[in-house]
Amino acid sequence: MKKNLFLAAIALIGLSFSSCENKPKPAGPASVQIEIGEKTLETIAVTFTPNSNSVSFEFAIGLESDLAAFDDGTLDGIVKVDNGDVKNHTFENLTDGAEYVVFAAAVNTDGVRGATESMLASTNAASEADIKVTINNLTIPILDVTFKPNSLCDNTYHVFVVSKEVWGWMLEEDTYEGRLAALQDYIDMGVTLEYSGPTSDKLILNGYADYESLLLIMIYDLNGDPIYKELEFTSPSLDPSLALPAPIEMATVSVTETAATISFTPGDNTVGFYYALFTKANYNEVLAAGERRTDGLSVENHVKEYIAFYGTTSLEAVTDTWTNQPSGTEFVMVAAPFNGNGADYQYGYGALATYEFSTLGTAAVAPNKAPLMEQNEKRALRNKLMGLKK
Repeated sequence: MKKNLFLAAIALIGLSFSSCENKPKPAGPASVQIEIGEKTLETIAVTFTPNSNSVSFEFAIGLESDLAAFDDGTLDGIVKVDNGDVKNHTFENLTDGAEYVVFAAAVNTDGVRGATESMLASTNAASEADIKVTINNLTIPILDVTFKPNSLCDNTYHVFVVSKEVWGWMLEEDTYEGRLAALQDYIDMGVTLEYSGPTSDKLILNGYADYESLLLIMIYDLNGDPIYKELEFTSPSLDPSLALPAPIEMATVSVTETAATISFTPGDNTVGFYYALFTKANYNEVLAAGERRTDGLSVENHVKEYIAFYGTTSLEAVTDTWTNQPSGTEFVMVAAPFNGNGADYQYGYGALATYEFSTLGTAAVAPNKAPLMEQNEKRALRNKLMGLKK
């Protein structure tokens, strides 16, 4: 009996040793070496080298406070690499003279994520106030552009688009000082665009194809001193393959004795549209002026040109309100879409759309003409400088 118990114990011990010998060893920890390379004002080049235990890894750049966000995967811009190879990567669009932290973590063959590695890295510091201008897209009617002032700039800056030819006529002195002074005059008039910090925007052009223009920019250093910058660009050629835009749909949202709110909905193939409000009497005068033209331009295109010059521009559906209007008066709202097709006059306009309504109440004996938009004079000046013919 004792002998049988002894043999059973030996068998169990042997089975235990056999099970230990067959159990696979856990994979070693995965890690990533971070090496900072070339740096510029807004880029940092980094080489990531995972160890031999790594089958994948991820990395990102941020601030010291972003460690937890990197670890839980919520930090913006995390790059995932599905192998264990060396990876060279350049982080772009950074701020000059700023300190960042590069994060990296790898996963081993067991799927275990290793500890997060991190390393400080700073972009080069700017030596003078400057602004980076990136043209994202340029069509006949629109300049899609991004502005990025550096750390030596005051946060506010001004932008103005002008015809290169007309700008030459407007300069009293074609020097840096003369251009700076001329741009300052238009800033003082309130016809420029004002931005703060990095900004992307779509700027309305005059609609001419193959047209030379200037993007004028006034930045300010940290002492508030102005610095003049300019960028030359040429609008592209006409694209007759574009389908003409569908007419703008307009509808009354509300009308009172002295105010009206109108909605505008652009149709297919529309990049943007112009619109303007007239009393019916005033609109009839615009039509009559178009009939008197001797340059061959149609009455409809005369109206389109008129509202492009004096009206308001929108790149999307909008609801607008007009106040201080005469009561009991007939009005005509006019809108023209555009997309740069060029088949219908130089703007690629679609069909002109009109919408009539009346304010409530009783009209005065001699109603005043409805005022155009408050910005009409500024828009007219802006378009003169862009080379838009009236």
